[in-house]
Amino acid sequence: MSDPIVLPDKMPSSTVGDLSRLLTASASEAESGTEIRIDAGGVRSIGALAAEQLVRFVRTVEGGQGRVEITGSADFEDDLRILGLHDLLLRKGPST
Repeated sequence: MSDPIVLPDKMPSSTVGDLSRLLTASASEAESGTEIRIDAGGVRSIGALAAEQLVRFVRTVEGGQGRVEITGSADFEDDLRILGLHDLLLRKGPST
């Protein structure tokens, strides 16, 4: 298992390009079946487009039989709830 991808404290929608590059750099690990961990523990806010980018990444990795584990701060989780994406990104228990 490799080091987690650490997300910045503020992730407005304008950061989608930076987020995409950060996630793409880790995508090769998904091909080898390595679990990818994303640390959003310091995230205070996330915009809709940045959250959507995370959903796309998770779906891509899991579609290739990889696994993504995201841990987030209370603020991160609250923003995902408001956006209706909490259950898509922060599943509890083993993924199926």
